[in-house]
Amino acid sequence: MKHVVLLLFGMFALGADAYVMAGILPQIADSYQVSIGWAGQSVSIFTLCYAIAAPLFAALVSQVNTKQILIGALGLFTIANVLTVLADDYILLLLSRGLAGVGAGLYSPLASAAAVQLAPPERSGRALGLILLGMSAGTVVGVPLGIYISSISDWRWTIGFIASISAIGLAALWLRLPGVAVKQVPTLRERVALFKHRQVKNVMLVTMILSFCSLGLYTYLERILLAYGYSKPMAFLWMWGAGGILGSLAIGFIMDRYRRPKSIVLVLILLLMTSMLLMGPTHRHPFTLAIPLLVWGAAGWASIAAQQKTLVEISAEHAAIAIALLSSINYLAGAVGTMIFGLLLEQEAAPSLLPYIAALALLGAALLHAVRVMDRRSKASVPS
Repeated sequence: MKHVVLLLFGMFALGADAYVMAGILPQIADSYQVSIGWAGQSVSIFTLCYAIAAPLFAALVSQVNTKQILIGALGLFTIANVLTVLADDYILLLLSRGLAGVGAGLYSPLASAAAVQLAPPERSGRALGLILLGMSAGTVVGVPLGIYISSISDWRWTIGFIASISAIGLAALWLRLPGVAVKQVPTLRERVALFKHRQVKNVMLVTMILSFCSLGLYTYLERILLAYGYSKPMAFLWMWGAGGILGSLAIGFIMDRYRRPKSIVLVLILLLMTSMLLMGPTHRHPFTLAIPLLVWGAAGWASIAAQQKTLVEISAEHAAIAIALLSSINYLAGAVGTMIFGLLLEQEAAPSLLPYIAALALLGAALLHAVRVMDRRSKASVPS
């Protein structure tokens, strides 16, 4: 397990980088003299490249030692963040964020696969838990810390902080990680072929809506809080992140106890939708506003694990490919959500309306999923 710990520095940096931008978008917009909506596209390109990196480079990964790919991916991520710090032009900023997304998209799934190989068989679950903990800690601890750094200096110091953490992780991998071989990452063709199954398509579509609303809207959470009259968002970001940690920890116990992941997902969709609807009515008091943010974080993070379990139930034989596809779909939909919500802000939509728009989309997801829960044919497996 000591070698698995070496992978956590990179996961922490990835978790912080994926979400800290939401808290520093106003400073980025000021630096490049662009609107918040345009600044948000730096998040879109990161998550878009994150989503497509692993399937597109799967063939390359299968031909090279996994340790070398992990080092190369984290090295690319580190260099890209340094380029972000140095970028004096908005286009260069977007390019550097795209490169960082490619590095992150390669590193994350390989780190999970390597953790399983490095740990004893009886501790493989704990190894995966450690990897997820690294990313969660990057979100819950790294994001507020990064925002604090930007508040006392400049947003570039925040990105520099993330680059420093990933550089430490890079050195740890280079010096201490043993060689490790993992199974080939599913190719793009294998992932697309899975869409032939009706129930898998439904799971993916519902996941797309969930990620579109949860991850896409989170990018502009600070802008929404400003519209509510809160100029210091850190405490609220902590609540969202804390909810994510609680949801990630609790969902495993809930699924083991009730063993009905499809029904659990429906409840999580309704909770997420309710949290969006309640943000407006509860915003006048910080303590009441914290509740829907906590629920949002918990339901958003837990829903992905529940959908993974659903895919395993549909077909355990294809579970590895399906879960890999779900990860790509998750970040791709988050990127699209960031783009769409950013465009709405560009069209001068009131930021306080965005949660209601997300809630409407989630209502559609709830209806789609409810149909599948009641469909007796949902037990059909993926044909081999």
